[in-house]
Amino acid sequence: MKNFKKTIGLFLILSLVLSLGITGCGNSGGNGDAEATGSAEAAENNGSADAADGKVYTWKVQGYSAAGTLQDTWGQNLVKAIEKFSNNRIQIEWYPVGSVVQSTEVPNAIRDGILDAEWGISSNWKSLEYATPLFCSIPGNFSDARDFVMWMKYGGGQEIWEEMLAKYNAVPMIGGVLDMEVFMWANKKASTLEDFKGLKLRMMPFMGEILEDHGLSVVFIPGNEVVPGLERKVIDGGEYGTRATDLSFGFPDVANYYNTPGVHQPCCAIEFVVNADKWNELPDDLKEAVRMACDYNTFATWNDSGAKEIEAIAKLEEMGVEQVKLDEAFVNDMLLWADEWMEENSKTDEYVARIKESHEAWGKKWYPFKEDNSLPYPDWAFEE
Repeated sequence: MKNFKKTIGLFLILSLVLSLGITGCGNSGGNGDAEATGSAEAAENNGSADAADGKVYTWKVQGYSAAGTLQDTWGQNLVKAIEKFSNNRIQIEWYPVGSVVQSTEVPNAIRDGILDAEWGISSNWKSLEYATPLFCSIPGNFSDARDFVMWMKYGGGQEIWEEMLAKYNAVPMIGGVLDMEVFMWANKKASTLEDFKGLKLRMMPFMGEILEDHGLSVVFIPGNEVVPGLERKVIDGGEYGTRATDLSFGFPDVANYYNTPGVHQPCCAIEFVVNADKWNELPDDLKEAVRMACDYNTFATWNDSGAKEIEAIAKLEEMGVEQVKLDEAFVNDMLLWADEWMEENSKTDEYVARIKESHEAWGKKWYPFKEDNSLPYPDWAFEE
């Protein structure tokens, strides 16, 4: 049998069931009970007088991707889920990336109330808080999206994240997760550290810092500028998301090769962050509706991401774009460098230190369990 592992996403399946269960309760009870009985007591049992008077909360929400891309579609799916789970008591005005503010200005816009919420990537908050990219993924410390979600939900990650962003008048939650990303798109076939030297690469933090420390030329440009940058040869290589998301951006139109595995992003968590003043206006039942919509969308994007990756692989093969496996020694070096980066930065940044301690404490319990409760896939799955 091949040495490949499979696990069952029990937690996320339960999240879906619970989400649907709460949605059903909202439709059959809640406001309906209060209206049917005309009873103030029934309205109070709903958790808020607002539930009885039908108050509607309108939010302005910006995404992190251009209209028509998969990330934008998944963000709009979350919007629909929030509206449905809230029985339309939360109404959302949706704006693609850059429509209200530039992506780098999103944290300030949330803090100051220019945006009521955002669907995005935690690395955009790095200008305010250095450790925030670790709430998207941690190089070398997760093998898949389930590892990340389990740590966030049960290992203390969520609590640290909430404390961190509370300083900026913001309330964060996971709104989606995707599978492992593409390491790099380029027009030069490269697989080793030496191959990449001399190329100007777009890489997200913190792997960008790590690669720069080991002799590579790294720049950061916003996601919507990576394809134009490759086309105009402003950069020689760039990364953004998964095969499927990158296909929707047009990466294979400007690059002949793509590298796997995505050591820098073994998964990608997408955040939903709400301005704290807007969040605190909500009655408790609507706060729960938003949380459960985020849980539902986390489950949905993870599954959809996987299915679309299969389609994208076939499409890329048809287009003649070549997948290039990174050299095993280079992969192992990057994993080691990521550990060293965490160790070094934990000495100078409080949140890096706390995230490292929290993740390692959870990993010592979760990873042995996960490893011990896995089976190899059958050989026929890998036969040509």
